[in-house]
Amino acid sequence: MERGDAVSLSGGKMLFLGGLLYLVFLAAAMPAGILARQIEKQTDNRVLVSNEQGTLWGGTADLSIIAANSAAPRRLGSVSWRFRPSDLLGGKLGFKLEFVDREALAAGVLRLGVGGVQCKDVKAEIPAGWLARQHSALAAWQPGGTLVLEAADFSFAAGEIAGQAALRWLNASSALAAQPLGSYRANLEGKAQGVAIVLATEQGALDLSGTGNWSRQGGLAFDGIARTRAGAAGLAPLLRVFGPAQSDGAHLIRIRGRPAD
Repeated sequence: MERGDAVSLSGGKMLFLGGLLYLVFLAAAMPAGILARQIEKQTDNRVLVSNEQGTLWGGTADLSIIAANSAAPRRLGSVSWRFRPSDLLGGKLGFKLEFVDREALAAGVLRLGVGGVQCKDVKAEIPAGWLARQHSALAAWQPGGTLVLEAADFSFAAGEIAGQAALRWLNASSALAAQPLGSYRANLEGKAQGVAIVLATEQGALDLSGTGNWSRQGGLAFDGIARTRAGAAGLAPLLRVFGPAQSDGAHLIRIRGRPAD
């Protein structure tokens, strides 16, 4: 290598390093509202951010959500974030997020890029009753237990979803059942047209299984089966919600829900 080439390479490295330092400086000085507006844009204004404090480097804000068939936002809780400079090397804005409510907890990494949004190392623990208070359709069930969501890598880009996640309902119960229901697991897999869903029972008195799909255009389509296991009792009021029993004693689950306009 010629001496001139070595100097040129060193200059290129310095220019690259200077650019990174400039972006880090911008993150430290940029108002938190810029991140808030980006989150609202990426969620089609279904998630609203308010009371932002801090900068792009680190701060806090309140989150609200506009659920389907509802015009009024519901407050979810508070979120804090911390900028991840290392994600700049991949051409993305990365943040460590923590969501805190009086009952619900969630944490993960959010990466924003030109092509879309990536979520990594996500884990959330939410009481089932908390979720029912956010969605009136679940209120009559009065569900109990804990919902645990885990996703190592899930991304949304150009209208497509990729990655895998697992949603578990642990120690499930309902006011419509006289005994605990059990524990359940829904495996979620991103597809070109949405998210594929496979539901299975881990253990318990009520056996649930089924498959479905969710997409932004079509909403949720799910078909499954609910049946009691040997020795289970007191589940009839809950099973009647699904519809009349089939000849083998099973109750069919059929959910069709289109997104609100």
